[in-house]
Amino acid sequence: DSNKIHFKLRLHSAYSPGLYRNNLIIQTERGEERLKIDFEIPTIMEVRAGGDMNPNIKYSEGNFSQQIYSSGQSKLLIRANKAWTLKVNNEGGEDLEIKLKEFKGNGSVSNSRDEFIKIGKEAVIIAQGNKTTELPGGDAELIYVLRIDDFREIKAGQKDYQLNFIIE
Repeated sequence: DSNKIHFKLRLHSAYSPGLYRNNLIIQTERGEERLKIDFEIPTIMEVRAGGDMNPNIKYSEGNFSQQIYSSGQSKLLIRANKAWTLKVNNEGGEDLEIKLKEFKGNGSVSNSRDEFIKIGKEAVIIAQGNKTTELPGGDAELIYVLRIDDFREIKAGQKDYQLNFIIE
């Protein structure tokens, strides 16, 4: 085992993904030995719930509008070590809309439309941003509200909407 060298590289999620090459210089009694080492930093892209992910959409008495909104705001956490795109789709395909805004991210979200966007079975882009791994905590926080534009077009009863958030 005298010819083996064991060492660890401490790689941080803030590093940009890719394949890196570097030289390892070993000083011995016979002089310097140079070894080429290759290492890869993987792409990190995560979207996860930032708390309660059960926004209820309820009709309330005294609502004189045809629109109904989710109760409260739900939070998403984005972690990425490169530029990212966030998409969402609704498996049920019902008429549902989403509005998203940056809550905490220090400008890491570069493109988020401040309007309600219809979501159906096909995934639609709702936000884009820069790497978040250098932010305090490493995450960008986004909040969203859901809306049904015209409740009269929805059949009565309880519905379970299956939203899928996809990060690329």
